[in-house]
Amino acid sequence: MSHIFQNVTFMTLCVTEKCNATCTYCYIPAKYTNDPLQTKDMMSLKTVQQVADSVFLNTDGKKRFITLQFHGGEPSLLGIDWYREAIPILKDTARTNNVELKLKMQSNFIAM
Repeated sequence: MSHIFQNVTFMTLCVTEKCNATCTYCYIPAKYTNDPLQTKDMMSLKTVQQVADSVFLNTDGKKRFITLQFHGGEPSLLGIDWYREAIPILKDTARTNNVELKLKMQSNFIAM
């Protein structure tokens, strides 16, 4: 298992299925769009750490470059406080494993 992510350079992290839009083409079930403020449907910080530990594990010591994209539903609905805790977890774990991390977010920009 330790080598499964060794060649990953891009990863989409689905941090929530909450959404503030009701697009007819979307794969998110209507139950999530009817109540966009449900908190049970957000990724826990424990899971963020587990993802970071697995994906950033660098068994050969060579510098790696990984782009991680926050996705959902609508990832901006998690709020700034969630990102203030999650991003340091990701950055610290990446740095420890000699991984240069680039972060992105896919958004519908309704809440922006």
